[in-house]
Amino acid sequence: MQYNIFNSKTQGEISISRLGMGCMRLPVITPGDEDIDYKRAEEVIDYAYSHGVNYFDTAMGYHDKGSEPFVGYALSKYPRESFYLATKLSSWFLNESRGVEDIFKWQQERLKTDYFDFYLCHNLNDNVYERLKNANAYKRLTELKKQGKIKNLGFSFHGSLKLLDKLLKEHEWDFAQIQFNYLDTQYGNAMKEYEMLHAAGIPVAVMEPVRGGSLANLCDEANKLLKDAAPESSIASWAIRYAASHEGVYTVLSGMSSIEQVADNIKTVSDFKPVTESEKKLLSKAAELFKEYYSIPCTNCKYCMDVCPNGINIPGLLKLYRSWKLDKNIPEYSRDYASLTDGEKAEECISCGVCAEKCPQSIAIPDVLNEIKELNVSLGVK
Repeated sequence: MQYNIFNSKTQGEISISRLGMGCMRLPVITPGDEDIDYKRAEEVIDYAYSHGVNYFDTAMGYHDKGSEPFVGYALSKYPRESFYLATKLSSWFLNESRGVEDIFKWQQERLKTDYFDFYLCHNLNDNVYERLKNANAYKRLTELKKQGKIKNLGFSFHGSLKLLDKLLKEHEWDFAQIQFNYLDTQYGNAMKEYEMLHAAGIPVAVMEPVRGGSLANLCDEANKLLKDAAPESSIASWAIRYAASHEGVYTVLSGMSSIEQVADNIKTVSDFKPVTESEKKLLSKAAELFKEYYSIPCTNCKYCMDVCPNGINIPGLLKLYRSWKLDKNIPEYSRDYASLTDGEKAEECISCGVCAEKCPQSIAIPDVLNEIKELNVSLGVK
């Protein structure tokens, strides 16, 4: 394992494993559910720890509030000073009866710790920022830091560049966590977010380097491109290397759900080689092929809905399916699909084909809806 130096104002120079353990995709008992399989998940944690991973990241809501108590259980066998623990203040748990300090104490109990090495304001976007601001969260967390209960205070980010600029100007932070991978730097704001943080001298923890697993298996053409360049390397290893190659990134968090995934990622960071300029161009091409292959060119014109005899929400289904193909997020897909009314779902399709005749983008809609039906059967989604 290789380590990066993190300069902490309260802990001095500390060595953080280049690979961090994200604890939101742990092994579960039943695919599609959130209940953690404690035996298999503990084996994953133990393997990561024994092979040098010393940074563990969780949050209140992960695994339907089950991640924190599991992580507290799994890590309790190890000396507290031998690992670095990160968790988050999630604004949706704040209410009149439960304030910042109450939640913090609850997390301490769940994670069996007196302090957190890294503590984050979770999922900052404009709405979340306002809720935390109304709760005076930053001041309260700063006070907990003064008491030694928080060693490093930061935030995880999913907001606008305008909000990020505001955060950097109005508050002092020890670190930040952003979604950063070779797809989102090419087609989103990830690179700009990184550049803003790096210019401000704020160390970065990367989340979603493999984009929820979707960058572990691209389309055939993109896979071949990367395999031809490095036959012995996994597709996922390219994503881990890309994220870890950027200056100021102190750890790359991967939501690993099997020992095989941990072993592959550890191999990547232990024999670490930063991506070269020619490899960046290769990844850019792979991202382009991947996005093109999985795109569904629906423009939400709703011509298909005008003629559907069952009134299926075809644009909504196509949008949901496109998100699934890119992210492979089973809990999110299951939740969003379940929120549709029965009449809107793909199962109502009778493959009459009138929708495809009206589609200006020439999408084979009945075929796509049949793919959704098959996906739902395989995932047990209703």
